[in-house]
Amino acid sequence: MGITLRTLQQVGSQRFGFILAHLLNLHANTILVFDIIYIWINYERMDDNFSTLLFSAIAFIGINQITLKNYSAVPFYATFVSLVEWIEELYARRVENEVIQKILREELAKAFKFSKLFFEGYNVVFVIAWSLYVFDLVRRPGNNFHIYIPGLSMEEYKLVYYILQCSLYIVCGHWNVIIDTAIVIIGIHIMGFINTVNRMIQGLNDAEVKTKCPNLLVKILIHHVEMIEQLNAFNKGLHLMSFIQFIMSTMIYLAMFYTVRSSNAELIVYSFLVCVLIQLFMLCMFGEIISSRTDKTTTLLWLTNWYEMSLPDQKIFLIILAITQKSFGLKAAGMYEVNIMAFIQIIKVAASYSTLIYALT
Repeated sequence: MGITLRTLQQVGSQRFGFILAHLLNLHANTILVFDIIYIWINYERMDDNFSTLLFSAIAFIGINQITLKNYSAVPFYATFVSLVEWIEELYARRVENEVIQKILREELAKAFKFSKLFFEGYNVVFVIAWSLYVFDLVRRPGNNFHIYIPGLSMEEYKLVYYILQCSLYIVCGHWNVIIDTAIVIIGIHIMGFINTVNRMIQGLNDAEVKTKCPNLLVKILIHHVEMIEQLNAFNKGLHLMSFIQFIMSTMIYLAMFYTVRSSNAELIVYSFLVCVLIQLFMLCMFGEIISSRTDKTTTLLWLTNWYEMSLPDQKIFLIILAITQKSFGLKAAGMYEVNIMAFIQIIKVAASYSTLIYALT
């Protein structure tokens, strides 16, 4: 959570995160216990309240996903600290050459803008989702609760159940936003730095830029090595978290697709489905963009007029070119590529198995 708060500070949102972060973990895990109790008590009467029990199972998987993602970052705490400190250093960095300084400032301004837009937009999506849920819960007749508190009757303490169940989605939704936003902000700044390197490479074909920065090739080499170091650190930090996201997302999609097929799914079901789809799509899109932009670095190098360079510069150019031959991208657990194809495969697997289960039940 400390990493999250420091990262959110980059977009001026530390105060918001600080108020929520210290209460979210305790609250969500308390609700998780009540959710487990409900599933345990009502398991034998599955046919009577199947849809509610299924929604309770989805909530159980969702809370576990958020909790596991949060704690999966603990072994890589030092890695995330170094990434956040690197971002802070980028904003404070003063480059002697005005060309490189201008490129870096422009890319950081874009990264800041997109980080803030994402944080605000991602919040809006989850606010709409839990608002629809609260509205749906209140307007439905009877008890549609999927938590149970020992000793409290649902009929006598209906208001308590309403408050607790509504707060479940409000708290977990914002907790999820805070965790994901921290990762996204780091990723956006890394992509901004990749763009900085690519724009510096494009400057090799610009006579004016080469005049203003005669040692541009050396600067490109230094920045490119720095880019690779941060990419490797980011990949290491997401090593376990992305794998958990893959596993839990598959389970949630399976349950959600089955819910859509087995009952008259209403707007609330589809709004939740959109939220969980956005989560995985966002991670896979990051992997896809990072992979494509690092590949672009190689392409831009080949398009430079390297044959016009001096012999010492050509040697440096060959070193940079050799480094770029290795492809870079995100990998879940160091094994599975994180890209759009992975997103499509997970959707296909969840849809296929939900259809199979539906046909057998």
